[in-house]
This record gives sequence, C-alpha cells and structure tokens, in this order.
Amino acid sequence: MIQLNKVNDSNLHLLNHAIDNGIIDVAYVLEQSANLKRGKILRTHKTEYWHSKGKVDCWYWRNPNKAANPTRKLVKRKTQKGIEDVVFDYYSQIEMEEERRANRNRMSFEELFYEMMEDKKPKRASGTIKKNMQEWRKYIKPHQWFIEKPFVDITKIEVDRLFGSIIKEHQLKQTQFGNIVGLVKQSYEYAIDAEYIDKSPYRIKVNKKLIEKNRKKDSIGQVFQANEQELLIQEMERRLRNNPSNTATLAVILDFEVGLRKDEMLALRDSDIDYQRKTVSVSRQVIQTHALDDMDSIKHTGYEIVNYTKSDSGTRKVPLTDKALELIHQIKEINDKYHQPFEDYLFIKNGHLLPFKAIDSQLILGCKRIGISTRTMHKIRKTYASTLYKRGIDVLIISKLLGHSDIKTTMDNYIFELEDEEIIFQNVVEALQYQGLEEKVTKGDQKIVSFKEMKRRKTS
Repeated sequence: MIQLNKVNDSNLHLLNHAIDNGIIDVAYVLEQSANLKRGKILRTHKTEYWHSKGKVDCWYWRNPNKAANPTRKLVKRKTQKGIEDVVFDYYSQIEMEEERRANRNRMSFEELFYEMMEDKKPKRASGTIKKNMQEWRKYIKPHQWFIEKPFVDITKIEVDRLFGSIIKEHQLKQTQFGNIVGLVKQSYEYAIDAEYIDKSPYRIKVNKKLIEKNRKKDSIGQVFQANEQELLIQEMERRLRNNPSNTATLAVILDFEVGLRKDEMLALRDSDIDYQRKTVSVSRQVIQTHALDDMDSIKHTGYEIVNYTKSDSGTRKVPLTDKALELIHQIKEINDKYHQPFEDYLFIKNGHLLPFKAIDSQLILGCKRIGISTRTMHKIRKTYASTLYKRGIDVLIISKLLGHSDIKTTMDNYIFELEDEEIIFQNVVEALQYQGLEEKVTKGDQKIVSFKEMKRRKTS
C-alpha cells in the first residue's frame, strides 16, 4: 500500500495514470472515505443518541457540551438516519476546526504574510501592494530562518534578531525601517483578527542609533531657484512653439501656479474650474493599476482615474492667479485645435489622457537643456510651497492648499530656501554689518543707574 507521505514521483505518475484511465474511480474513493469517516464518528458517539417509543416515536440526542447547550435541550428526529446526520454534522465540524487549528499551528510566517496580503488586495491600491511586496522580497524574505518558522512559535527575541539583522545589512532611514517592520506588525495583527492567536510577538527593540534619522534635505535640488524657474518656463515655451499641440509643457508651467501633484494635474477637468471665483477644485487623481494574480510578479497594466486624492484631506480648493487662468485658456484652445476630446479633461491627446511620461519627459529634457540637475514635478510643488511661505502665507494655509493631513509634513518636506547658499551667506553678513540710520550708542548716551539707587527708589 502506498503511504501518501511517501509518494515519490514514480508512484505519483502511476496514481495519475490509474485515475486518467479509469482504473481508480475518484468519486467512488471519496464516497468510501466519507462513509468511513461517518462510521467512525457514529461508533465513537453511539451512546449519546437513543430511540424512544414513548408518546412520540423519535430518536434523540443531547449535545454534551454544556457551554453550547446550557439548558440541556434535546434534539429529536423521526428517524435514526436523521439523528445520526445531526451527530455527524456536529462532530465533523469539530474535527474540521481542530484540523484547521493544527494547520494554523504549522503555518509558516511566510504563509501568514501571503494570506495577509491577499486580505489587503481589495483594501489597498495596487501600487501600495506592489511596494509592500518589493520591500518583502528585498528585506525580509532573505531571512529564511525566520519566514520558514511556524509563526506561532516565533518569539520576541527572534523578532528583535530579524530587525537587527536587517538594520546591519541595509543603510535604512526611519521611514524605510518603519515600512519594513510594519509588514511584520500587520501580519500578526491579521493573525489576531483572524483569531489564529491571542497576542503578538511584534515589538521594536533594536539599536536605533544604526537607523538614519529623517533629516530635512538641503535646499539645493529640492526647489527651483528664481533664475532656474525663469529659464525652465522659457524652455517650456520654446518647446511648445516647436510642437504647438504639446500641452505637457503647459502642465509644467501651470504647476508653478497651483502646486498640484502630477497625478492630480492629469486628472483636472474644465468643470473643476470656477472662473468667477478663480479657484480649482482638486478631488481626483490618476493612479497606476497592476495585475495582482501573481504576488511575486506584479505587472503594470495601465492607468485609472479615481475620485480621491493621495491624502485623506478630501476635496480642496486652490486659488488661481491670472497667469494660471491664461494657461488654462491656452490649454483649452490647443485641445480644440489639435486633439479629440476626452470628456472635459484638460490634458489629453488623441482622445485619451496624457500619460505620466509625457510630462516627465518634458521636464527631464527641459532641465538638461538649461543646464540644471534633473528634477520632478514634485520639486515644482515644493517650489510653490516655499514661495508662498517666503511671501508670508501661513504654513497652515499652505498645508491645506497642498492637501496635506498635517503641517509637520509641510514644514519638514516642502519648505526650503529659494536662494543658493552664496546669496544666503552674503545676506547674513550684510545684515550683521549693517548699521543703517541707527547711531552708535555711547556711554554718555546711556543712563546707568547703580544698584544702590535702584534699591533706594524701590523702598521710597
């Protein structure tokens, strides 16, 4: 007789051959297996049900579990098969739960992680799932000793060891480290929610000195200085003259006036513009979509317009300058002349939305042409915020215009100096050396009052 746990490739081939050629009737085998299981359960619990010919000729069974049957209520059926069905269903459910519990106890951390990620699929953007899987493969999966171990057996010390190893192997910043440990935390939170376990071994007990703190970046390269902004806008205008249908160049210029995320800019519609109040409503974005059938090989499938933005701040209104309104009118004129419309979206080409790369390529080539380091639309957004801050707009207002959930994000990541270091230092030196119209104060001008005189005045 072939034992299932010792089936090798040759025996497996023979079994498949027998099934394919009708030598083994799978349906018959399954039926016999079910009958054997039923017979075993009924023999084990045969003393729990009985037949009575009292006032009513019935078969009876009382659930012996006092927690499930505190009133000791009887179950009755007219036939023996009927009562045996009740008994079998009850105890087969218990066996299935015990089997599931045993399987859970053998489930590795890797299996738990993938089950947790399957649960996250309908709840998270596909781009977030893709990023989580990239972090899993790079930082956690290489530690086979951890991911292959039954998750119920993993201790707090082993969690410490995993996190400590990752820190030593990779130069991580606080945000990166937080994302990685979050995968372990979420896996155990899922296990608790699924009632696999009651408590989690997750904790962070590592040498945090080895984690690079999130320090604010230097202003160089984070924003466009005034001269760089002027040159870039001139370059975008030149590129538009060479290709009059290319509204991607105008998207770059417009962002200096509105400070939108690139995916928000591409999702703008003419109906979002309030021309009387000179505002634009920002309520949607374009996101990348991915096929999540194979979690180990997530493929980009295209783009989708969604009716929400990146943060939880909801719809926001952004004021429009006269220049911004001129640019919007120019975009609409170009669309009417060169492009098949796509509803009333502003940034279109041949009846479709402009792709992300249309704007990216214009900005990359524009920076290269004017001789500055390559920057993204995100750096224009930072320039917008820094310009408003420099001109006296309260940071709370700037944060709302950017669609941030808190002002700390704005201050830490979006407010930078708009002048280069040489100009800043020159201004500091001039400020310290400046005497202006103020006259120097001499000793003769100072009214010095002795301590004794102050005491006398106080007591008098």
